[in-house]
Amino acid sequence: MHLVSAWTVELAYQTLGRYRVVCDRAGAGTLAQRLAGICERLRADFHRYLVPDGVVAGMAHFALDGVDYLLHPRDRRTGVAYRLLPMTRGIISGLFTQEQAARHAALIERHLLFPDGVRLQNRPMEYHGGISSIFVRAETAASFGREVGLQYVHGHIRYIEAMAMLGRPEAAFRGLLAVCPVLLERDVPSALPRQSNSYFSSSDAAFTDRRQASRRFGRIRSGRVGIKGGWRGYSSGPGIYLNQLISNVLGLRTHFDDVVFDPVLPPDADGLTFAFEYLGRPIRYLFHVSGTGFSPREVRVNGRPLPGGRYAPNPYRAGGFLVSKAVFAEALDPEGNLVEILV
Repeated sequence: MHLVSAWTVELAYQTLGRYRVVCDRAGAGTLAQRLAGICERLRADFHRYLVPDGVVAGMAHFALDGVDYLLHPRDRRTGVAYRLLPMTRGIISGLFTQEQAARHAALIERHLLFPDGVRLQNRPMEYHGGISSIFVRAETAASFGREVGLQYVHGHIRYIEAMAMLGRPEAAFRGLLAVCPVLLERDVPSALPRQSNSYFSSSDAAFTDRRQASRRFGRIRSGRVGIKGGWRGYSSGPGIYLNQLISNVLGLRTHFDDVVFDPVLPPDADGLTFAFEYLGRPIRYLFHVSGTGFSPREVRVNGRPLPGGRYAPNPYRAGGFLVSKAVFAEALDPEGNLVEILV
């Protein structure tokens, strides 16, 4: 018996691909070539075995008499047709083609997007009094929360990352607001009162038990069930959330010897400012949003355009603006700086 998770294949592809780049830059050409070959074979097998009918499967069971797919429209055992993690990681890892990425983004919006964020699956696992047949935790847990309740905030944050990579500003920004506990009721009308200075690991529908949750799961999407903060607060969560905000939505990050400016912002974010430091020098970033909302037309430091810029590769859209760290550092003043990003 061999059970393969599409999500872990995507993670392996992405990790080995990054390691190949590191080896190439470090002069380890032989190892880099070997890793490139492994990645190509992973890509070929992924598309051959794990994307039946154009939809990525959650899992594939390779048996002597063929392949059975779980968490996929072909799945007749669990009743679950769509699984979030292989969809978002397929985008983030770059394994999907442009057409596949667009199709899976549409599937997420149609089947997995709820008012309080995306769900891990389009429906919960069947509950039969704690009797386990396939997925132990999902079928035995009495609590309808976190992964069992299907709104796991860490998974939702990867959705935000995927939308930023695709260049979908509205979806990425709305995704941030859907899981921010501060004034959450403005963006999620069905949200019940919760502590506003704590990061919750999940958004839990206020069902009384597992059986009721199974019968009335669709009411979450229509807003007819109250949404409460998950039972656990994560200390790591705020850092993961802020990384998505800064690195992928505001698009401020570094990559080897370069500084990257790659915001993905909706028109409503025009005029947004963000105070941060780089190399100990204070910077106020000002975003001018009048075009696509991504791939900056120009970056100015204290009124002067940054010279020598180029654009980063992105398999799905025009990429971010790159400039060498040395050039950016030289343009900064010691006491205060205004960096304007025009998108």
